[in-house]
Amino acid sequence: MNKLKHVVVVAALIVAVDVQAVTIPFDEVKWEVKQKSDYCSMSAQHNGKGYTLRFEQRAGSALNMILMGRSVVSMGAQVNVSLDNAIWSHRQRTADQALLMSVPTQAESDQLMTMTSSGRFYQAFKSGWWITYKGQAPSQTLTFPSTGVQAKSVEFDQCVATLPLVGFDDAHSTAITFSNGQIKLSYTQLKSIYNISDLINKDSDISKVYIDGYTDNIGSEIANIKLSKKRASEVAYAMVLNGVKKDMIRITGQGPRNPLRSNATQDGRDQNRRVEIRLIKKQ
Repeated sequence: MNKLKHVVVVAALIVAVDVQAVTIPFDEVKWEVKQKSDYCSMSAQHNGKGYTLRFEQRAGSALNMILMGRSVVSMGAQVNVSLDNAIWSHRQRTADQALLMSVPTQAESDQLMTMTSSGRFYQAFKSGWWITYKGQAPSQTLTFPSTGVQAKSVEFDQCVATLPLVGFDDAHSTAITFSNGQIKLSYTQLKSIYNISDLINKDSDISKVYIDGYTDNIGSEIANIKLSKKRASEVAYAMVLNGVKKDMIRITGQGPRNPLRSNATQDGRDQNRRVEIRLIKKQ
């Protein structure tokens, strides 16, 4: 019986330690900026407390704010995030900042993601406000100071400003569909090609661009091969006008080969009339 009581007491102590209120020491925060051709992040990791706060932005996506740490799950099922004054500040919140008093987070494994208002949190954070995560119990709080973030935010903002309009994961395999008999590109198609061209121009690891044209099976095979190559050439020409180097591009006209859907239906034929763009990176 005594052993059982001892185990219960120890377990209770572990839980109490796990969920106690935590404030990251303001003089122990160091921010680091990382960047790739289509990704920027700014984060601070505190090994002693076991938490990392990260702001990240991917090309074509909104800014995300993420809290990571081994004890994140112990904060409970519902965790909200808000702004707090720095410990040496006594200023009042404005109306806009009052809207950020209770923003829910989304839990994923050992992460808490803020999917809404991340940009507003970031702007307030780099101007001197601190960020506090609050669990269901009063003791389940974590406060992250903004000390040192202002200098690094300049580098992070510069990185974000140079991101392409679309990321590699979204653009490395793209299909542009065509209406029956269409060769000239529409405004929407030109905009998509411009976004992909912007990525190619900014990502030096992309070495080749394959542009393959396809048709449905209506008409002769020879005529369809010619038509599919014309469409692929239109896409390639638009890319060159957007600054993509000619020697990166490979064009083929495949005609009715490799259909995505059955040509027996109108919907299938609409899907098969396409130009596929494939981006290849250096090995």
